[in-house]
Amino acid sequence: MRLRSTIITLLFLLNFTVAAAELKPFTATYEAIKFDLVLGEIKVSLQPQGKHFIYSKESTTKGLVALFRNEQVKEKSTLTLSEKGLRVLDYQYQLKRGDENRTDSFTFESPEKVNGIYKKQPFSLDVPHGTLDRSSIEVALMRDANPDVKMLSYSAVEKDKLKTYNFEYQGEQIVETPAGKFQCLNYKRVRSSGKRSTTLCLAPELNNLPVKITHNEKGTEFYMVLKSYN
Repeated sequence: MRLRSTIITLLFLLNFTVAAAELKPFTATYEAIKFDLVLGEIKVSLQPQGKHFIYSKESTTKGLVALFRNEQVKEKSTLTLSEKGLRVLDYQYQLKRGDENRTDSFTFESPEKVNGIYKKQPFSLDVPHGTLDRSSIEVALMRDANPDVKMLSYSAVEKDKLKTYNFEYQGEQIVETPAGKFQCLNYKRVRSSGKRSTTLCLAPELNNLPVKITHNEKGTEFYMVLKSYN
C-alpha cells in the first residue's frame, strides 16, 4: 500500500477556510479512508502570525496501518493577502518515516522567482506572477469557488517543478460526514490523463471548506472526509 502517495495526494487537495475578502483562522480534522480502512488522520490549520498567515497540515498513520508503517507528513505555508490577491512567501515539507527524515523547502525571493531545496538538491524557477505552492493552491480555490465560474486555473510549485492545476465546476450535492450534512459545490480536477480523477466537495456554509475529497486511481478509490471543524 502506497500510504504516503495516498495521503500526499489528498493533502495536495486539502484546504483552508476563507471569506471572499479575508482569511479566517480555523482548525479542521479529517480521516483518510481506503477500502473502508482508516489510513490516517489529517489536521489542517490556518492561523495569523503577525501580518501573515500560517497554513499548516499534519498527517499521521492511524490504527492497524500504523503498526506496519509509521509515518508523519507536515506541510507549512506562509501566506499574505493584499489587494493583488493571495501570495506565498515560503513553503516547507517534512517527512518522517522510520529512519527517514527529509525536509524540502522553497522561498519566493520575489513574486516571480523561487529558490529552494528538493531531496537535498537546490533548484531555482522563474514563475508567473501569482504562483502558489501545492498547499496554498487550495486556499486560492476556496476563495474563488463560484458556481458562475465553470473553470479555475492556478500555477503552483510542486516539488521542484512548475505545474498547472485546473478545476471544473460539476454542480451541487448534499454530502454527509461525521461533522454533519452539508450542501456542497463540486469541483473536479482536470488532468490530461484519464487514469486519475479527484473531486472536491466544498461547503459554502463553512466558507467553502472541503468536507470530502475523493480520489480514484486505476479503479481504486480513496477519500478524505471531515471529522471536526472549528
